[in-house]
Amino acid sequence: MKISAIIENNYTISTTFDEAKKRGWIVGIGDNQLLKFIRDIKCIDFDKQIDKLEQLYKYRDSLKAQPKNYENSQLILDYQKQINNILYIPDIISVQADTIKSDYLNVCNNKFTVNNITYKRLCAGAGQLRRNTVLFINEILYDQLMEIMLCGLNTKRIGKINLAKFSAYHSLYSSSTNTISTPRVCVVKDLEIILPKQKIDWIYETENKERNIEEKIIDVKQNVWDGSGLVSLEMADKWNEDLGIEDYTPSAYIVRSAWIKGLCIRFDWKRFATEVAHKDYIIDAWGNKKDINNIDVVLTTSQFKMWKKYNDWEEYIEYHTKYNHVWGCSRINKKEDDFLTPLNYQYIQSNSFTPESIKKLANFSVEWIKKVASGKRIYVLLYLLGSYHDKSIEEIEKETGMNIVKALMYNDKILDDPYVRQKIYKSLEKKITQLKIGKLLVEGSYEFAITDPYMMCEYIFGLAPKGLLQAEQVWNRRWVDKGSKEIAIMRSPLVSPNENNVLSVHTDQKCEEWFSEIKSGVVLNAWDTSLMRASDGDMDGDLLLSTDNEYILTAVNRCLNPITYEKTIVKEQSLTYKNLSKMDTKSFNAKIGFITNLATSFIGLREQYEPNTDEYKELTKRINLLRFHQGSAIDAGKGNVFIPPPKVWSKKLKIDYKTDEPEVIKHKRFINRLTGNKKLYFMCHIYPSLMKEYKSHKETYKRICRAMFGCRFDELLKKGKYTDKEKKFIRNYYRYLPVKVNKSIMNQLAWYIEDIDFDLKFFKKEKEFDYTILMDSTYKVNSDSKIYKKILNVLKKYHRIYELNVHEKRNMIETFDYYEEDEDDQELSFLCNEIENELLALCSNKLELADYMISIAYNELKNKSKSILWNVCGEQVVENLKRKSEKGYYPIETTPDDCDSYEYLGKYYKLQEENIFDNI
Repeated sequence: MKISAIIENNYTISTTFDEAKKRGWIVGIGDNQLLKFIRDIKCIDFDKQIDKLEQLYKYRDSLKAQPKNYENSQLILDYQKQINNILYIPDIISVQADTIKSDYLNVCNNKFTVNNITYKRLCAGAGQLRRNTVLFINEILYDQLMEIMLCGLNTKRIGKINLAKFSAYHSLYSSSTNTISTPRVCVVKDLEIILPKQKIDWIYETENKERNIEEKIIDVKQNVWDGSGLVSLEMADKWNEDLGIEDYTPSAYIVRSAWIKGLCIRFDWKRFATEVAHKDYIIDAWGNKKDINNIDVVLTTSQFKMWKKYNDWEEYIEYHTKYNHVWGCSRINKKEDDFLTPLNYQYIQSNSFTPESIKKLANFSVEWIKKVASGKRIYVLLYLLGSYHDKSIEEIEKETGMNIVKALMYNDKILDDPYVRQKIYKSLEKKITQLKIGKLLVEGSYEFAITDPYMMCEYIFGLAPKGLLQAEQVWNRRWVDKGSKEIAIMRSPLVSPNENNVLSVHTDQKCEEWFSEIKSGVVLNAWDTSLMRASDGDMDGDLLLSTDNEYILTAVNRCLNPITYEKTIVKEQSLTYKNLSKMDTKSFNAKIGFITNLATSFIGLREQYEPNTDEYKELTKRINLLRFHQGSAIDAGKGNVFIPPPKVWSKKLKIDYKTDEPEVIKHKRFINRLTGNKKLYFMCHIYPSLMKEYKSHKETYKRICRAMFGCRFDELLKKGKYTDKEKKFIRNYYRYLPVKVNKSIMNQLAWYIEDIDFDLKFFKKEKEFDYTILMDSTYKVNSDSKIYKKILNVLKKYHRIYELNVHEKRNMIETFDYYEEDEDDQELSFLCNEIENELLALCSNKLELADYMISIAYNELKNKSKSILWNVCGEQVVENLKRKSEKGYYPIETTPDDCDSYEYLGKYYKLQEENIFDNI
């Protein structure tokens, strides 16, 4: 709910569940510990709720399969209302600050009511604050909830603290988690080591409060396992059972509990204790000796955020048990890391690509799109579905979300459907647009950053911490198995070329032996500044992109130093409701995107100048200083004050030719030449409003050119000699052009992709389509019947609403530069739920309803989108196709020498045929 809506309604809102859904006030969230605490306070039996939900869904869906009648329709609606009542949680509201900061503070201080429930601020994490959102709770629950969430602490015991960090710790309860077994824990102090005599680019503050940068040799202090710990093999196996994982063994788990956050690496540290350390105990952070037989997880103090506030772990666990806290897992590594992953423009523009090498990098993705554009069934299925191993078609169908893809598995005639063709065409168009903005596929994946766990074992058992990796070395299962010698490492957001890194892939017998459980993860050494280079990343679940792509490895400038600066210490404050509310406002409206765009402008500008020029050197300095300003924007969510870049970097200075001295004018011209007030041309493909503005400017000058000079504008540009009038005209064209059209590498990539004919005519041309293949045909659809006309009227009504929503969304995209557009989003899902409920009140049998909707969609509403049909009745359409088919098809990986194989994205596949045994 937005602050503006709360204020417009004078802090008192009355609404129904259905009205709230239509206004976008109902959002879906995953279960989390905060919701568990609310259930505990209200004595709600969650297991009974789940059982009840399963029963209601079962009863509702069984009625949809029965012959239609009025009683069944009413029962379906009643069951749906009961489902909504169970799922809807009125006690918690996510509030978005969409107006001025003082409005938010007024709402916090005055509180507000919705349907007679009064709400007050509860918590907000850094990620929420970057989106200007804060969680509010039913005031009646506030005191009890705060007592539980503080887990035995209180404001007096906590004392003064960094409020942003406290808020981040406090909000951990609201992150979606799956409950896992509570382990026996030993907390150890973090290890900070000194890396002597590191050559770095040091950002410092000058006497006039500006930032500058200089090369410096310093000793770097580094927290080796910041946010990371170890989990025993036995406990990891237990967690896998809790999470229902049977087909693979995760290497790392992001865990949550009271004041606990971070990554736990699966590692056989108990074997290390026996075979290497010859010890059966660990000294914990409070100086107590802990028997390893009573430990499942080793946490570092950077993971246990409030460890200094407790006398020992035993006191903490007493409160943990008293308040019924649990452990949760919010994320694990996937079963298989992506074989290919898309880059982004930050990774491309910050490296030294040539026009030739960027084309070679792009061609792999270009050929991919061309193959899918051919319309061949196997390529379309690989594009939409991917490939599977050792799974039946029924299992694949269950794992696949898109009903159109399921339909294609059973009948390739679905590719003749104009709606399906348009859907795939739009998807391919979007992929082509993404190529223009740098989302080129390379072999590689995003994986958890991990620092040498063998070295951690040495440390916790009192041995000299050396580890298995030396400086500039990295270990990763994929690249070791492939035999790669080097890999590039990158992390977003990335603004400076200095943040790219290349490390040597290392392995030996000990690495193979001790890292065998780490099937996924980039294992870094502790002896270099790799994490500093990666925007000061840490180990609590940060993801690193690694790739051995030859063009990227060649493009990275390996001579650049890592960049760093002195981190500011945030003033600690008393823990009060008022102070926390004020702290929220300091973190609103993060400028991370602005900083990244400014870096893009500077990098593009720099490519106009030779490296030995003052302009090139100044732009290089600015790009590197943006590393500081980007860090400042990110740290604003941690309580720091955001320090913006100088205004002259993004706004030109005014030159007064009458009063300014010649030297001043010269200086201002220099500064103005380097102003990043324009985005590069390629960003027109990110911001639709910018593309609209660019095209309008271009068309205007084309018309003026014909009127003034009697030729086309492109002919004028090619002319050898210009008159003064022509010179001024061309100069003004570029001066007022809303984007930079210089030959920066990202502009060149965009133009290269624009010039490629992807041959999408297969999906553009119309084909005859027999829509009756989608129907069950058991039921007679009578177009003259009352029910037909009633269903038609409902669909007409909702198609108008749907089209208004689509139109409004397009306007938002053009007006506010919101890029991602997806028809099947949450708003459409809510709308289709409304449509389904209204239609089931008319026809309670889902199969019969589907036949009516198909007939109406292709006869009465033939020019309308079929999104509503596929969202409401997609499952029935798939079942209809399945019943009519004898076989199903899906891609499987094969070998190049298989005569039925097709090459796709560097691998070979064929269509696997499978009989549908229950076909009747």
